[in-house]
Amino acid sequence: MSLAVEAKKEIFQKFGKSESDTGSAEGQIALFTQRISDLSKHLEKNRKDFNTEKALVKLVGKRKSLLNYLKNKDIERYRAILGPISEVRVVRVDGQLMINPDEETLAKADLDIMVGASEDSVVMVEGEMDEISEQDMIEAIRYAHEEIKAQIVAQKALALQVGKSEPKRSYEQK
Repeated sequence: MSLAVEAKKEIFQKFGKSESDTGSAEGQIALFTQRISDLSKHLEKNRKDFNTEKALVKLVGKRKSLLNYLKNKDIERYRAILGPISEVRVVRVDGQLMINPDEETLAKADLDIMVGASEDSVVMVEGEMDEISEQDMIEAIRYAHEEIKAQIVAQKALALQVGKSEPKRSYEQK
């Protein structure tokens, strides 16, 4: 279940400094992310593969440690890895999913969740609802993620129009 040499080279070329730059934090995080994605897909089909599940948990921990290291060492590189993120509120009223409803609509909802995500992955789901099926929950999260993707496209377009600000804002913790 390991990645092919060519796939690794492509990951390191895209996220590292070159295809031979296997040691950069960005390259390693990208490699871990790809392996996590592959193992997750495997586990969807093989739910009782506990050895793979254990390996997946370890890999997620390694990636988290590396992200924390990068966050503490160089916040700009950390932010570049994460890319833009967004969040939406999803409700369901009379079987219809809606994004960011008004208060009147919200009062009628039987599902109310907040979903945070990047362009390629959902990173947070929280909320409350009446009892619903797993399929309904997945549908609500997918619905939210599609809206978030559109918001991220808008964020990127706005960032291109605005450009980089100079001087950078600095933050001093008191």
